[in-house]
Amino acid sequence: MPKRVSSLDDISVSSPCSAEWDSMTGNERVRFCSHCNQSVHNLSEMTQKDALRLVAKSKGRLCVRYYSQPDRSIQTASLPKQLHQLTRRTSRIAAGAFTAALSLSMNAVARTPSSLDEPLSANYKLAAREGKFVRETQGGSAVLTGTILDQNGAVIPGAKVKLINEETQLEQEVVSDNEGAYRFDSLEPGNYTLKVESTGFDGFENKGIILQSGEVSNVNATLQVGTVSMVTMGIVAVIEPSEPLVKAAYENDLATVKKLLASGADVDVLDKSIDSTALAQAAVNDNREVMLVLLHAGAEVNKQNRSGETALMFLSERVSADTVRALIKAGADLEMKDDEGETALITAARLENTDVLKALISGGAKIDAKDEKGQTALMVAAREGYIGNVKALLEAGAQINLKDEDEWTALRHAREGDHEEVMKLLRDKGAIE
Repeated sequence: MPKRVSSLDDISVSSPCSAEWDSMTGNERVRFCSHCNQSVHNLSEMTQKDALRLVAKSKGRLCVRYYSQPDRSIQTASLPKQLHQLTRRTSRIAAGAFTAALSLSMNAVARTPSSLDEPLSANYKLAAREGKFVRETQGGSAVLTGTILDQNGAVIPGAKVKLINEETQLEQEVVSDNEGAYRFDSLEPGNYTLKVESTGFDGFENKGIILQSGEVSNVNATLQVGTVSMVTMGIVAVIEPSEPLVKAAYENDLATVKKLLASGADVDVLDKSIDSTALAQAAVNDNREVMLVLLHAGAEVNKQNRSGETALMFLSERVSADTVRALIKAGADLEMKDDEGETALITAARLENTDVLKALISGGAKIDAKDEKGQTALMVAAREGYIGNVKALLEAGAQINLKDEDEWTALRHAREGDHEEVMKLLRDKGAIE
């Protein structure tokens, strides 16, 4: 059975490899190594949850590549990678150690109307003031736009851009899009501080940006590559539990589980090595015998780990609907959320296991519950491209056109993943972007 890995800190590379990444064939996420005849997966090109799922599925037999931050944590992508064709070159962080600095520059780029029919005098005019171009807007509000670039002029998507009003201390935050662009609208005139952060680059704070009423100001940020301690490649080793009861459940050792419980072991002990209880390990292993013994011994079905996950959230493609139903019967709370605001249903939506999803729905899971990013189970299933999950959620009454905090609907998530079959289904059901 695949083992649950709760954090990338739970893994290490037991057999480092010196093969050259650039000599392998493939893409930025996975390449084939002819030296060892294995696929090498780049964890730093995945979100943390995608990386964890990959490691869990591999049973520890996985060749990976990743960048380490100076604190030795594994660097992962902050946003899901967009699969459609970009029109500009995207920045890639090179391996090695670099000194880093961020310089902020104002670029004077004159614009022309997008169409000869666009009335220049009625909507806006261009003017050069104080060394920069501005465009007057209607309504008297200030607007700040710009593009986040690396030192080679490549765009940086997914950068966190924060703008702070120096007088009121009001903060606003946006994320640069696939073209590296950001935009703040409806700003009060005044002095502002701009902060930019992006994984692999040093942070920066620039004070004294003056925004005036009725102007669109353009401030581009050029980032130098930050300090990355090292790049590691090799075969993954998964850290195993240190608590005897959790380890017995992890190894599906029913006899040892019974023996330990009979000798007074704490049935709800949380193993700090893998951030899991014995009940959660029994659930992820789909071992109902061990699970029922633990429940009979008084295991708390809604016990949360340090990430806020309960046993019902420890799901995988191999978990059966019967295991889910057994946990629900034992009192599992379907509306509990982990630290990212995910319910068990949202977690299940990203798994290719529609039977588990249906069991949660039948058990009374709230269909349109949202995580901390405003995403529902339907949005997650659409992004993953699992049409069975999408159908089950729609049949259960999921609202098809809800939007997340980025104003994305399920259809938009499906489009970003290039999932044509899911897109067609959603459109046929009346979905909009």
